[in-house]
Amino acid sequence: MAMNLITLMARQMTDFLRAHRQQPQPQVSAQGGGLEQYPQEQTAWEAQAQAQLQLQQQREIQAQLQASALAQAQGGGPKYITDLSKALSIEVKILLEEVGKLRDERRAMQFEVEELRVIRARYGGPPSTASAGYIGGPYGTNASPQTQLIPEPEPGPPVPPHAPAPGAWRVVHPPPAMRRPAPKAPTKHKKIAAAAPAPPPAVPNPHPNANLPAWAQWRPNPLLVPASTGTEVRAPPPREGLFGPKTPPPRR
Repeated sequence: MAMNLITLMARQMTDFLRAHRQQPQPQVSAQGGGLEQYPQEQTAWEAQAQAQLQLQQQREIQAQLQASALAQAQGGGPKYITDLSKALSIEVKILLEEVGKLRDERRAMQFEVEELRVIRARYGGPPSTASAGYIGGPYGTNASPQTQLIPEPEPGPPVPPHAPAPGAWRVVHPPPAMRRPAPKAPTKHKKIAAAAPAPPPAVPNPHPNANLPAWAQWRPNPLLVPASTGTEVRAPPPREGLFGPKTPPPRR
């Protein structure tokens, strides 16, 4: 009983969606030519809204039936009923998503129609000429200012052709080889300096001072020898032991 009711509801929803898809959508032009049929379309949309309300009620009934079917399946019902209920729930979910998309498209079309009506009321002409394609307002054909054609300038004298550009080929000569400068001749001052004789070397005295004794040449001068300070280095005293002086070692 419950499965037959679910199948019947699914078929009704499928037929409704197919009929809605096959129904032609209203063509709305930017000039407002198809806006006269808006009241009839509004009534048709209201009928569709009522049908969707009925569909929502059927969806609630179908959810209750699914809950009861799941309860029966958990209680130990046959497996094919559980599989069928799952398949039907998936199908119903897909159909509900399509219904939601159609509702969103309908709302978008209503917004577009309202915007076109506002544009027509603001910039459109009288209703008698609107159907003929007349567009008034500041953007109409009659409101456009008359454009004046600007005369083309007269052609001037012909420009003489430019002289041909010189070729880019250039001759580059190699730099001359570097040569060492030749030695210069000595100047007059250098000649005079070279001609001046060197001073003669000093002649040593062959006879030393005769007043000095003969041993003064190899013995140092006693006056220049540093004198001793008179301090003598003494040997340190013998180290005493802990209990007095050490006993001398025995004699052999």
